[in-house]
Amino acid sequence: MAPETSTKKEDTEIKEIAVSNLLLDFENPRLTSGGRKTSQLALLEELYRRYDLKDLITSLSQHGYFSEEPLIGVRRMIKGAPSSQEYLIVEGNRRLAALKLLLFKDERNKISAKNIPEVSAKIRAKLDPVPVKVYGTREEITPYLGIRHITGVKPWDSQAKANYIYKLVESGISVTKISKMVASRSDVVKRSLLTLYVLNQANKESDESWEKETAAFKFSLLYTALGYASIRKAVGLDFKIFNDPRPDPIPAGCIKELINLMMYIYGSPDSSKPAKIFESRDLKKLAAIYESSEALDALKAGASITHAFRKSAGEVNQLVDLIKEASYGLDEANGLAPHHKESEEAKRWAIRCFEASSQLKATLGI
Repeated sequence: MAPETSTKKEDTEIKEIAVSNLLLDFENPRLTSGGRKTSQLALLEELYRRYDLKDLITSLSQHGYFSEEPLIGVRRMIKGAPSSQEYLIVEGNRRLAALKLLLFKDERNKISAKNIPEVSAKIRAKLDPVPVKVYGTREEITPYLGIRHITGVKPWDSQAKANYIYKLVESGISVTKISKMVASRSDVVKRSLLTLYVLNQANKESDESWEKETAAFKFSLLYTALGYASIRKAVGLDFKIFNDPRPDPIPAGCIKELINLMMYIYGSPDSSKPAKIFESRDLKKLAAIYESSEALDALKAGASITHAFRKSAGEVNQLVDLIKEASYGLDEANGLAPHHKESEEAKRWAIRCFEASSQLKATLGI
């Protein structure tokens, strides 16, 4: 086992530590453990299955570990063992997972990891030990993680961000303080937290979790949906709840509508019924449908988003918006046309616009 050694004479908290002494973080916002202390092998398998480590593994196997970007961790405090050599890696779990797969054959065999290249002795020496910046407590790392992954250069997906915010709130930190820590607007922090609470409540009310296939689950769709007032109203989220999120925010009388909303966005948890929503743009149509009882009844009866949308005022508004946009574009083109009378391409498109506008006039009975 390689000893830990400081990279500088003074205590800079950057140490070269054996990979065998480094632990994956069960509180990693990306993972599904939800803060539960699960086994290191289970965490390794989840990172291997859910996240594409192939390019990272290839790079490490060819070049070794780049010391310019140390892992970030805290010493694991074990009762009765104040000089414990184990460190919990809070930032860099994908890199640590890739290192473990390359270095430890037993671990990759246990999770059936395939096509992991064997590394030469020369490369192995560049993979173990690795630099780790060691902090005294997890709390010291919190601002760094927020800046880096919520508004920074390596953003987490929306669900990982929400999980991170949730853990900060659970630790007693206010939303206002979190917003300052992660350099994000308070309304974004609140909506992320609210979306997670709504998802957790939906999962509790269902026989199966909507996140069963976690890698394919799109948390951002629910986040976007809750940005529409008509959708929030349908599931009973008033302004007070929206502005001050709490666990189980959906009132008992709106649980059925919450399940309907989840079905429209994601389909049934067991995949027996498909979703109505196929892309984020469909959520605007869904919001318009919620504003029309006729359109919503059609959706509940089995109509597609497109068909139900036609029964709402939404499609009329969409038509008007498209005509307005085309009109403004033509006004601008008329201002430029005198300077480009010889452009054959401009003439072709002008004819196309004339034909389309003539057809539109005829269709609208003008």
